[in-house]
Parts: sequence; C-alpha cells; structure tokens
Amino acid sequence: MSQEKPDQAQASAAKYAAYPVDRWREAFAAVTAQVAEITGVQAAVVAAEDRSQQYSGQFSHIRPNATQAVELPQGQTSHAFPLPPELLNRNVLVEITGGSETKSQAYYSNSLAVQLIENYGQVRVTHSGTGQPLPTVYIKVYAQMQDGSVRFFKDGYTDLRGRFEYTSLSTNELDFAQKFSLLILSDQHGAVVREANPPKR
Repeated sequence: MSQEKPDQAQASAAKYAAYPVDRWREAFAAVTAQVAEITGVQAAVVAAEDRSQQYSGQFSHIRPNATQAVELPQGQTSHAFPLPPELLNRNVLVEITGGSETKSQAYYSNSLAVQLIENYGQVRVTHSGTGQPLPTVYIKVYAQMQDGSVRFFKDGYTDLRGRFEYTSLSTNELDFAQKFSLLILSDQHGAVVREANPPKR
C-alpha cells in the first residue's frame, strides 16, 4: 500500500483471509477493505472500535480578487447578473448590502466532495462528479484552542482512499482544541474550507 500498488496488496491479503489469529486476520481484512475503497466501492468496517477504519457516516475569510457594484432594479425581489470573466471558475465572495445590513457568502469553485467524520477525526475527499477517492489532496489544519488562540495544528495529504486523519498527533494538543478549520486543496480540483469539532470522548 505504501508503494501505491493496491492490486499487489489485495493479492497478498487474500492469502490470509482465514488466518486463525483474530488480530492478524482483521489486519488483512482491513487491507482488502481499503483496496475496495480505493476503487470506489463502499468498504465495510472490519473492527468497529478502531478509529482508523473506514466509517460512512472557519477561521479565515476569503478576500475577493475583484469587486463590482451592481444596482438592483426598483421593485424586484430577485436579480441575476453575470460574473466578470476573470472570476469564472474562481473562488468568489458575494456580498449584498442594503440599508444598514450586509450579508456575505463565499463560493468555492471546486469539484471536491468532502465528508467529515468528526468522531474519528477523519476527512474523506472524493471527486464530486465520479465519486472516486482523490489521493494526494493537501490538507492544512488550524485549531482554535481553549484560550481563544488559533494555531497551526497539522498538515499532510490524503491517502489512496482519499482519507486524512486531521486530529492525530503525538502530543496532547488535541485535549485543548475547541474547533478545527481545514483547508482542502487540490491543484486539479480546486479548494474548499471546512470546520469541524474535536472528536467526542
């Protein structure tokens, strides 16, 4: 699996599908399940108590690249207008101001389907059109701590299943985190920001 040869891993694991030691049999079954997930098949949970198994279940603000003032027609409750050509297929921030009230909404141009599995500190990234797992998608995680500070927590890349564990560290910083913000970035498929709560204990 570490050499990105899931077919060979599947062949090796199949030899031990009936191994008499539970711990090892489950380990080989987990390899089989991961290979199934890599190919886009919904994988089964091998050991429900293991947080590394497959489960099905914003601190930053986007600064716009350009702004445009649009005058709304009198007496209409809705109005459509085209985006400037330079903003097509780009992340945009739509802001509406009327009287003393302002509303804004970020739209991230991407083809990413993101599933957060908060109780296990995992994120799964697939292609929104095909459903296929997306490996090597960059994930950067920030945490809001109990004292109110925001700090870099972890970063890395999704594995062949499109999964990344965003809370696992060798330190006890998770004990002091109140909320997470994840930047999910793919060179080919765009970017998205998601927020998540720490796993419940």
